[in-house]
Amino acid sequence: MNLRVQIIDDDVRIVEIHRQYVEKTEGFEVVGIANTLEDAQSQLDVLEPDLLLLDIFFPEGNGLDFLKKARLHNKQVDVIPITAAKEVHLFNEALHGGVFDYILKPVVFSRFQATLERYRQTKNQLSSIDQLDQSEVDRALHTVRSGDLHEL
Repeated sequence: MNLRVQIIDDDVRIVEIHRQYVEKTEGFEVVGIANTLEDAQSQLDVLEPDLLLLDIFFPEGNGLDFLKKARLHNKQVDVIPITAAKEVHLFNEALHGGVFDYILKPVVFSRFQATLERYRQTKNQLSSIDQLDQSEVDRALHTVRSGDLHEL
C-alpha cells in the first residue's frame, strides 16, 4: 500500500517537480495538490494524506500557521516543509510543530528521495510493532534524526 502525499505550494512549477519526485520514489503516491492554504485545508479534510510536503511562504499566509491549525484539529498527518525559508526561527517553529524533516529549496532529488525513503521505513517499522521498549524508541528516533536506515 502506497503512502499518500499531499503537495502544498503556491508555485505550480515547484509542485510539478515535487510531484515527479514523489512518483519516482517507490511506495508513494500524490493524492492531492493545493496552491493555496484554503485549498490545502479543504483537501486535507477529505483526502486524509499520510504526509504533507508543505511550503512555508504563501501570499495569503504562513504554512507553519496551517500546520498549527491542523494540529489543533487533531490531524494526524506527518509534515516535511520544503521551503526557501532559511530563518532559524522558522526552522525552530517547524521543529516545535513536529515536522519529520526540513528541506531547503532548491531541492536535490537524491536528498528528496532519501527523506521519503527514511519516512517510509520509519512508518513501516513503527507499524510492525505493538509496544515499544526503550531500545526501539532510541533506534526509531535515531533513524528519524540521523537519516540512518538501520532496522529497528
